[in-house]
Amino acid sequence: MPMIVRSLVVLLAVVPVAAPAWAQQACTQSDIEGIWELYVGLGDDDDDDDNDDVLDDDSDGWSACRITVQPEGGVSGPCVTAGGASFRIVGGQLNLRDNCLIGGRFVARVDEERVTLAVPRAALSRSGDVIAGALRGRVDDDDDLVAALFQMIRR
Repeated sequence: MPMIVRSLVVLLAVVPVAAPAWAQQACTQSDIEGIWELYVGLGDDDDDDDNDDVLDDDSDGWSACRITVQPEGGVSGPCVTAGGASFRIVGGQLNLRDNCLIGGRFVARVDEERVTLAVPRAALSRSGDVIAGALRGRVDDDDDLVAALFQMIRR
């Protein structure tokens, strides 16, 4: 065995191999408590001729909200769309797992309709000040699907 290979084998045997610190990061529910700016880029299932704009007929596909995440994960707060219309996040829940992944849902009241958007998967950044993920759902009992990407920035 060449000397360089032998030296490398010895070095690897002596140096403990560990996962990066961020891979070992443990998160708790309190890590997401507080006030956040929520930015949502909306898409829709446009397989028919119906107007699928969920949050505003004049929207360009985005909304911004200032939401509060309670200690137990409840969410609420005011929002505005690109077209200037307002609506509210009136409920929902964000649950942070110890591996820093998030699941849950947002419930919005838009005019007289309730829009529930599931958060199948999102992640808290290593710094703890950004959450990014995806949303999906339906408007009340409509057949139209809603899909969205979102980002939350801690205030």
